[in-house]
Amino acid sequence: TDLANVMVKGKKTFGFRDEDISTVLNMAIAAGKEGSFELNDMAQYLSSQLGAAANAGMKGKDDFVKILALNEAAAITAGNSSEAGNNVFNLLAKLTSKDIETAAAGINYNGKGIDFAGTLVEARKNGLDPIDALSSLIDKIVASDKRYQELQKKLASARDKGAQTAV
Repeated sequence: TDLANVMVKGKKTFGFRDEDISTVLNMAIAAGKEGSFELNDMAQYLSSQLGAAANAGMKGKDDFVKILALNEAAAITAGNSSEAGNNVFNLLAKLTSKDIETAAAGINYNGKGIDFAGTLVEARKNGLDPIDALSSLIDKIVASDKRYQELQKKLASARDKGAQTAV
């Protein structure tokens, strides 16, 4: 029943078509069998996660796979499945929050603040989902930081594993 509700929500908010339902269910079942975030966990959390993801511009089977992968990654690092499901929901919800807009606007990148909503729109035009867009943005910000650049130089010149670990 819970998974049926997830599929109904997926049709309404995530762009699943009738012909996608069996494939999407099979993806969820396979992810549950292979990973740490089980099918009953998905039944509990996917509906709210899909809603948050849809608000951030995610939809369809490809983005559904991304959410399944996020749940599996979160399950590895979280204390339990409930924490993992909540962590993924919170990440997806933050993508459209005022908090991230304000924080991004306060980051000086290339001489100006970051327009996070604009970044997401531009990323989607280039085929990136909001999660990959956020990750790419973080990579660019960190790579432009002088302290990070210095650490990268030290890491490149480290001669052995012990020196690399120390850096």
